[in-house]
Amino acid sequence: MGIKRFTWLALLIIIVSAITVLSKGHKERPSFQEKLAEAIKYSRIETYHDSYYDYEVKYPAFFEQVPDSLIDEEGASLFRCGNVELSAQVIPNSDSLNMQEGMQHFAALHHASCQRQAAHSFILFGPLYINNSRIPNYRFYSKYVHHRKLWFVQTLTYPDSCAKAVAPLIRQIDEWAVWEKPI
Repeated sequence: MGIKRFTWLALLIIIVSAITVLSKGHKERPSFQEKLAEAIKYSRIETYHDSYYDYEVKYPAFFEQVPDSLIDEEGASLFRCGNVELSAQVIPNSDSLNMQEGMQHFAALHHASCQRQAAHSFILFGPLYINNSRIPNYRFYSKYVHHRKLWFVQTLTYPDSCAKAVAPLIRQIDEWAVWEKPI
């Protein structure tokens, strides 16, 4: 009986040791948010130049650019990584809205919860709505630059859970000047 007991005890010790070693060796996989934050931090920045309106947008090199042929609007561009999208478009200012009127108009249109105005631009952000329906757990951040009869718009849409990861992209939008050299 002593050898049988010793064998079972040795087997139990081996199993417990193996489980301990395997559980310590197993690391949690990084979340999408952690991977995104790292990728944004270390990624090369590309510059997209729109030939129709002659504006520029910067985006992380690992974002996929949606081909212009798949976008119906002239002067629009779209870059995405998973469920994070960075877009730019040009909207005619057909009502000749001034900066304050434009900010109020677009804030109401997009259900913006926050607004900030600068000299020739304004920022809108808040929960994301599409066709007047709120998209749960998603946000948007947009900059509108007024130039003559046009609004140049850059927008970032992202899940709430990625807010910290996309902070560098939000700073980039804040600094967006549309053209590298003033017209």
